[in-house]
Amino acid sequence: MKGWYLLAPPGVDAGDTTLWHGNYWAFLAFYLEERFGDDYCVTAETSLDLWAGQTKTPTQAIVMTRSGGNNQLTLNFGSSLLAYRDEARMPPRVTKLRGRVRVCSKSTQAEGKEGIFERTSSA
Repeated sequence: MKGWYLLAPPGVDAGDTTLWHGNYWAFLAFYLEERFGDDYCVTAETSLDLWAGQTKTPTQAIVMTRSGGNNQLTLNFGSSLLAYRDEARMPPRVTKLRGRVRVCSKSTQAEGKEGIFERTSSA
């Protein structure tokens, strides 16, 4: 991604994923804020994971926005970001978590996908 760099201290092997995974949410917050300002929110399903304290870097982060088009951005180490415009379903309240990522507030969590709890508990 042009213009974005993850600096590593000397001695870190090429291909080491530790820095990426350790800084993923902070990177995502800075990138999304620069691109969309306050007009984005990760989807309800991702918000639930963050509220629950999940620390795993997702294979794909899904973000809804008030402006812009739909696009998928390939990120490092097999991860990606899908941003889509959905002004009608943007939650009325958001909260910043994990490196300032804008998530659905707890009161809007009922909008998550049906079956999310079954999938999570059987994993």
